[in-house]
Amino acid sequence: TGHLHRDVDVLVLYPMNLVAVEERTGSWVTQYGYCNFITAEKLLELAKINEKGEIQIMDKKYTTLVSVFEPLPNKGLLDMMSEVAEKGGNVLWFGPPPIINYEGKKCLVKWENLFGVKYNSPEIQGRIAVGMRIDFSNRMKDIPSQYILSDFMVDRIYPVEAQNGTSELAFCDNDLLVGTGKGNAWFFGFRPRDDQSASLGYETRTLFEILDNVGAYPSTATFEGINDNTEHVSRTSDYLATRFPNDATVVVRHYYSHRETWAGGFSRDAEEDAKALAENPLPSADIEMENFKVNGHDVSYKGILTMAFRINDNNELLAFHGQNCDGVIIDGKEFKFSDKALDNITFAPSLENADNELMVYIEGISNVHIPLPVSVNTGTAKLVNQNGKKVKSKMDSGELVLEVTSKISGQWLTLKW
Repeated sequence: TGHLHRDVDVLVLYPMNLVAVEERTGSWVTQYGYCNFITAEKLLELAKINEKGEIQIMDKKYTTLVSVFEPLPNKGLLDMMSEVAEKGGNVLWFGPPPIINYEGKKCLVKWENLFGVKYNSPEIQGRIAVGMRIDFSNRMKDIPSQYILSDFMVDRIYPVEAQNGTSELAFCDNDLLVGTGKGNAWFFGFRPRDDQSASLGYETRTLFEILDNVGAYPSTATFEGINDNTEHVSRTSDYLATRFPNDATVVVRHYYSHRETWAGGFSRDAEEDAKALAENPLPSADIEMENFKVNGHDVSYKGILTMAFRINDNNELLAFHGQNCDGVIIDGKEFKFSDKALDNITFAPSLENADNELMVYIEGISNVHIPLPVSVNTGTAKLVNQNGKKVKSKMDSGELVLEVTSKISGQWLTLKW
């Protein structure tokens, strides 16, 4: 992965005013894992909006900007949101409409014009809606209903009236309009739950469904009719997938459907943990993929826990990591590493000298075959251990072939050329 942060399409504003507005509310509402977070202050300081409506922050680009709770928006935030939406990016606002901004200046009209609604509620701090249901309509009619669970400020609803040209997308208590869409600007006057753990015995993923519906997680368009976007895959399969700037793809077992039963507290208790796991065992760690579509690739693989690969346009495997595996098939090309499953196989270009060094790590006892980069000079290449001593190996048909014994199992080796 190059030791760089993942790439993702959605950027969410970290809600700095939560605890100030409601002391029982905190960072637990920012546990949505299929986005990056930034404070509004840092967004305004660092972000540029390009001609496509993408938000450029340093080397990262985002197509969708989300506010989950901004009752007092920073000066300039609504202007930036308007620019994103006008140029083709997505802007989503959840929770309370802003009456005044962070400086105490009126901003409601600007907000209403952006989202195409009128907000005239007499309940400035929102309407308590415990036990009420959110139902979706029109283009979002297939999104499952969501119930409001608490009377916390963050769980209150904010009904609006739609202006001409604004779609009505969600209702609470049958007739209170709490979800709208105008162009690329979307408003939802409630907190969209996304449990990611079946914590109530069933899964709720309203936030993902809304984002997915507005096109926040586009496919690579490699496979017709299949969305292989890593975040979409993560929310709709047994695996969590991520992608990185150097085109690496990582897939792990995802436990989002595992109902949480941990008692909580501030320290671990081995006896209590063992009891909890006995009563509620973790799901299988196995990864079994057959023609799995992710990040523009078709992958077949068997292993456990974690698998990562990096492949170039010529279908050459530049880097790989797997556990309890003997090979992988990517885009129809088979890479056979060994005759039996290895506890761990990892190889990747060196971070310090990527053009002339390949790092190799094997756990297991077996003859191992590792595909070589085309740049390798087989005449001068040599494999050395951590002490710089040469390790017996050979180059054959574009592969590094070595016998992994107990002597080198579990050690980092370096192929230099």
